[in-house]
Amino acid sequence: MHRNDTPASLAQDQQRLAVMLDSVSDAIITIDDQGIIEYANRGAQELFGYPSQELLGVNVAMLMPAPDSARHDHYIRAYLKTGQSRVMHHRRSVNGLRKDGTVIPLDLTLGQVMENGQQKFTGVMRDVTEQRRLQALAADAERRLQEAKDRADEANQAKSTFLATMSHEIRTPMNGVLGALDLLALDHLSGAQRDTVGMATQSARELLRILDDILDFSKIEAGRMELRQERTSVRSDVIDKVIATHASTSAAKGLQLATRIDAALAPTLCVDPLRLRQILHNFVSNAVKFTHQGGVELSLQVLATTTSAQTLRFAVRDTGIGISAADQARLFHPFVQAEGDTTRRYGGSGLGLAICMGLAASMGGAITMHSAPGVGTTMLLELTLPISARPGDSRLAGAAMPPPRVRPAPGVDQAVREHSLVLVVDDHATNRTILLRQLDALGYAAESASNGLEALALLASGRHALLISDCQMPEMDGYTLARTIRRQEAEHQRPALPIIAFTANAFAGDAERALQAGMNDYLAKPTTMAALHAVLKRYLPIGNSAASLDEAHLAQLSGGDTALRAAILDEFRAACEVDALALAAAGKHADLDGMVHVAHRIRGAARAVGAVSLAEAGAQLEQQARAQRDGQPVSANGLSATAAALLRLHTELAAWRRVPPP
Repeated sequence: MHRNDTPASLAQDQQRLAVMLDSVSDAIITIDDQGIIEYANRGAQELFGYPSQELLGVNVAMLMPAPDSARHDHYIRAYLKTGQSRVMHHRRSVNGLRKDGTVIPLDLTLGQVMENGQQKFTGVMRDVTEQRRLQALAADAERRLQEAKDRADEANQAKSTFLATMSHEIRTPMNGVLGALDLLALDHLSGAQRDTVGMATQSARELLRILDDILDFSKIEAGRMELRQERTSVRSDVIDKVIATHASTSAAKGLQLATRIDAALAPTLCVDPLRLRQILHNFVSNAVKFTHQGGVELSLQVLATTTSAQTLRFAVRDTGIGISAADQARLFHPFVQAEGDTTRRYGGSGLGLAICMGLAASMGGAITMHSAPGVGTTMLLELTLPISARPGDSRLAGAAMPPPRVRPAPGVDQAVREHSLVLVVDDHATNRTILLRQLDALGYAAESASNGLEALALLASGRHALLISDCQMPEMDGYTLARTIRRQEAEHQRPALPIIAFTANAFAGDAERALQAGMNDYLAKPTTMAALHAVLKRYLPIGNSAASLDEAHLAQLSGGDTALRAAILDEFRAACEVDALALAAAGKHADLDGMVHVAHRIRGAARAVGAVSLAEAGAQLEQQARAQRDGQPVSANGLSATAAALLRLHTELAAWRRVPPP
């Protein structure tokens, strides 16, 4: 015996240990290998409601509800036999049974020890009733919060769906109205007739502007406003266009409309020109509307310049009626105007400035107002824009100008021969008629279908060079139509048909959905002939629809031998067949190496025989694909240019092949 392990000292140690264990709030129980309780501390007595004398010497199963109470002895025997247990030395959740019959949730940790050659088991238990209650409350609160969030999301989704649907329903007839007026303006009209058409067009566009205001405000409110950053000349692409839009209105009121631009303005900056124009349009429109004498000035001051950005201050000053301080505080709230009869006297939706505030915030800028009744108003917009190294190719540049009359539209058979026949798909009869007439005015022959299934049947003939399709149609919608066409092209290794979405849907996500479905571009309803002409020039330029050939070069190559000339061209056409298939495969798999290789091969062969336009198209695609492949920074416009170059090369190849492209 160790000198300190006297019976007296051991008794003292055991007494101290008992006192310590009794002071612990957790329940501690020790049982033997038969499940008989040998020790229960004060915490166990209080937890289960038994005094010590009622616990000691009884089977611990008494403290367990069914069915655990009936199984406990079996668990002990199995453990003693196998030494395997899922609970030993692990914390687990169990239920306990109090003397009064109450079942209580417990956290249990079980350990074991050998004492005089016999297995003993000690369990440490904690009542987690309150913890479970709090967890249940937290879970219920979280569930209620999630339900509230789901209801809010559903409400927002319902609102978005409603807005998109209403936009589609309103824009569809508006496309017919504006398209018909656009076509009517091309006819020989008298002065009075032209004025009438102009007033009708202005009224239709004002209605469309109010619709756009409501949609823009909803997108800003929902955080769905998306900006398209482009290299932009702020002077020519923004300020000049804003002034041009309001020049006639201000002149009719006898107002001076002036500009003042800081000479330090960078040639090009990175900005969404459409949204910047929208803010300035609002400022200038209000200034002209509320000014009856004097003038309006749009100025631009460069506040700061770094190596990468410029901070600008746009200011629109007028000598109009002015606004009181009290009204200024209200004006930037939605559906609010300075006076109760402002809408009746001047028109408008009351959303303009609220939308401008949201747009400015999206651009990282801020709007302020300075005004006094009878003195006039100054609207200020300050924002910082990245400096761009070179001008961009904004799709909107020149979109307000009417397109030239290119040529009389050919017949369908001639259009098939020159690979310029267009297929129009729309379930709205008026839209089909208007679009067919617009295409005719632009020099294109076209056929039409009322849904995707009809379109597929017509496309099976292989006569069409471009498809313009509505997205929302019965039987088969435009998205499904595009996906079906792309799948068939992949299965049969056919060149890609240019597909243009033509839809009245209002949100940017709809354009993304169209592109994901395999469409190449997007026209929003209502469209203008200028916008339609711009898309046609990109994907189906009339000037490139027939094979162009340098006859002098070919004559030199063949030595004037007619038979040799024919043989050279036959061999070249056969090579074009092979190259068209290789190009289609590279495009399908987005194989940039393959595109570079095939485009380079086409460019070289085309130059060798004098196929001028085909050589140019090959060089354009090679340059675009090489830039992407080599990891050069490529903008969204750059990716679009690559796709356009690929389609142009397909079109040029089709002009050289013996069979028109499907």
